[in-house]
Amino acid sequence: MPGEEDHNPEIRVNVGDKVIFDVINNGKSFHAFAVTSNDEGFNEGVVEESKIASSSNPLKPGESGNSFFVSAEEGTYYYICTVPGHREQGMEGRIISTNDVTNTVKPSTDSMHRKYTLSFVESSDFRTLAFNALPGEEDHNPEIRVNIGDTITIKSINQGKSFHAFGVVKNPENFNDVLWGSEIQSASNPLKPGDSGESTFIAEASGSYYYICTVPGHALQGMKGIFIVD
Repeated sequence: MPGEEDHNPEIRVNVGDKVIFDVINNGKSFHAFAVTSNDEGFNEGVVEESKIASSSNPLKPGESGNSFFVSAEEGTYYYICTVPGHREQGMEGRIISTNDVTNTVKPSTDSMHRKYTLSFVESSDFRTLAFNALPGEEDHNPEIRVNIGDTITIKSINQGKSFHAFGVVKNPENFNDVLWGSEIQSASNPLKPGDSGESTFIAEASGSYYYICTVPGHALQGMKGIFIVD
């Protein structure tokens, strides 16, 4: 509340930075969230990707949601409650977009940098493919569970005799739709046997996903693990 620490904190970013919002309704009323370039009002100049719920379908008390905002140019933006009247009652904070600045908001203590190594392995007859170990062996296709907003670094090592590539996807059958810049090489430019690669990305949305080999057919042969974002 006004006068208390962390009241409507000002957020400072560089142009092009991606800000991920995890918004929780800790109140007793209905609320919705968005970033806008307008210094007044609740539905003009709103950045579509930043919306969480809406005035007609708001967050109920105890509910939460997430979204993101990327500043395209220098200037002042505002994060607000888009329920009519709530901005005027104080639900407004500023986002200052410049160059070479330090974010004044402390990152969530739940966010961290997590690192994993996932190796491509194959059975001797090449009928079964997997990560780290074959079916029945310890560490076979290990489940990865992270928090939204975590920075993830994946190192992949090709310990097989074929070509492989890595990516996180929503649908393991759609190996072209790799999320969040998580790809390591590609089907057209894969890791050769003995090669390794690394990608670092942010887990941007909660849900159940898969990490797979993005070479066509390899996920179906077993190169597929569960990737959960809480």
